[in-house]
Amino acid sequence: CSLRSRLFAPYVAFICFLRSRLCAPTSRLFASFGRVYLLLRRVYLLPLVAVICSYVAFICSYVAFICSYVAFICFLRRVYVNLLLNNINSSKAIWFFVSCSMDKRFFSIVVLLALSVVLFCASCTTAQKDTTIENNFDELVKTYEPKDRDVWQKPDVIFNILGDMRGKTIADVGAGTGYFSIRLAPKSAKVLALEIDSRFVKYIDSVKMAVLEPEIAAKLETRLVGKLDPKLKPNEVDDILIVNTFGYIKDKVTYLERLQKGLKPGGRILIVDYRKASKVKKGFANYLVTYQAVEKMLEQAGFKRLLTDNYSLDYQYVIMGEKK
Repeated sequence: CSLRSRLFAPYVAFICFLRSRLCAPTSRLFASFGRVYLLLRRVYLLPLVAVICSYVAFICSYVAFICSYVAFICFLRRVYVNLLLNNINSSKAIWFFVSCSMDKRFFSIVVLLALSVVLFCASCTTAQKDTTIENNFDELVKTYEPKDRDVWQKPDVIFNILGDMRGKTIADVGAGTGYFSIRLAPKSAKVLALEIDSRFVKYIDSVKMAVLEPEIAAKLETRLVGKLDPKLKPNEVDDILIVNTFGYIKDKVTYLERLQKGLKPGGRILIVDYRKASKVKKGFANYLVTYQAVEKMLEQAGFKRLLTDNYSLDYQYVIMGEKK
């Protein structure tokens, strides 16, 4: 026994050494995979499943088209062979073909071929439409997030105007890509990113998980809202921020009145919009609203104007109002 233990002791020690060296890195690796899987499941799983289902439908329709086409060709070959074997003339050939066409198997083949063609065309059209929409959205994101936006947007200047936001709930109306919502989340208690486009809501939900810590990302809530319904509860938020969005609102005074109901007593609203057309996206210059008009609308909606700054930002004015 002692001889056996001396013989096997080095092997046991070597195995223990390998285990100690390999198990810890392996466990860390699997833990990393686990975190990545949870992130993918939370953010990307549903869109991925939808894409996979669409491709499966496309492949099935293509296979059905090929099968029905092959069956149709086999049927025509059988008819041709029968014509040759029976030495049927042209007039009888037409009647023979019509009689064969009345066969249930031929009818089912034709129906399957037609359905497969329709499904194939529909899947191709849908895939092309989805690709076009996705490409258009990518271009839209680029227009919202130009490389030099930090230079002329100056978010720190806007945050200085808002002041101390600790413990406050901020509503970002027309959040878009979440440019301000993501920057407000670490500075405030809660941020409500209000957006009428579901694509931007999904985009913000994806980006916040990628760029923010989990505890910070939990403070950023997205809401899909209506064009004239901000879906704010009474006295829900402390401050409201509207950047490059006010011009797109149709009934501006009514919308401001509804926003006022969601503000707490003494709550503030900060509107930032373009005063020059040089930085406005092409085709949207007609949506510009002068700061004088915004001041008048705030007063009509029952706000008290606190500030008008027409010089701090390169291309935009800043107007702040307070709930009376």
